[in-house]
Amino acid sequence: MKESQELHPANDPPEWLNQFWGRLHYATSHFALVLEYARIRILPSKALPDHDREQVTGLMEMLFHGVTLLSAQSVEIEFLRLQRRCLRDCIFAHAGLALYDQDIEALQEFSKAVLGDAKQYPAMSKALVENHLKGWRDWRNANDPAAWIGKVARAVIEKEQREDDPDPSAIELDEAAETPNEAIATRCFTYQSIKELETAALSDNDLHQYVSLRAKGNRPGAIRRKLGWDERKTEQVRGQFRRLRDKLRQQGVGMGVRWSASLPVSQGSCTVYRELLFDGEKGKGKHSGGAIWQHRDPEGNEN
Repeated sequence: MKESQELHPANDPPEWLNQFWGRLHYATSHFALVLEYARIRILPSKALPDHDREQVTGLMEMLFHGVTLLSAQSVEIEFLRLQRRCLRDCIFAHAGLALYDQDIEALQEFSKAVLGDAKQYPAMSKALVENHLKGWRDWRNANDPAAWIGKVARAVIEKEQREDDPDPSAIELDEAAETPNEAIATRCFTYQSIKELETAALSDNDLHQYVSLRAKGNRPGAIRRKLGWDERKTEQVRGQFRRLRDKLRQQGVGMGVRWSASLPVSQGSCTVYRELLFDGEKGKGKHSGGAIWQHRDPEGNEN
């Protein structure tokens, strides 16, 4: 059917338009309830930080204007398009309010609808708010909010999966061996430094858990997910870790570091010994005055 400025007279709408109006009527009632809940329960909450309160207020304003727009009936194509876009915006404004209300069940439903997996709600939640908090363009500026959130959330998931891989520059406790091939390449903790860090962090359970996981090569992002922390707490404990590490280094308490080779280095190239040359013609055991350098393997066997 060709689009026109007006489809049919308002007293004789087509069936699909009646269905659309019915959907808008249901959505208007639903979002009005969400808006009232946010006004009574979310906004006044003492647990809500001031900077989050500003975000909640913005989402509530979006819902308020949305309810007003969705409650109107029109047969004009442009207005119907505006209502359809408004409907999608209100859906994700509701998702944002659920995030600030810490309504996990609702977030899981949104994640299932957008990503097809309810368990990925943390990534979807991050996609909902992170760009806006940084002052960047986000789903509010996208032509298709659902597609934008889905794309960003999948990027977050991929990034977190990469961060879950152990840091190759760190050596796990059971792999920190003192061998001759530890050539200068990468700085890492020794057994003693790890022990001193863990001992110094015993008085703080969060810091102790962080030190233990960090020593095993886990990156901060992976530690946050393993311990169920938010980003703010992770950064706080990470700062404590750095201050503790620097303090121990300044005191010289077990903070000597070992240089571990990042690339394979042959054992024979790392250990050599000087062998004196003897001249048999001048007599057995007589030193000729010369010498050569010979390779020796870690077991002490000469090559």
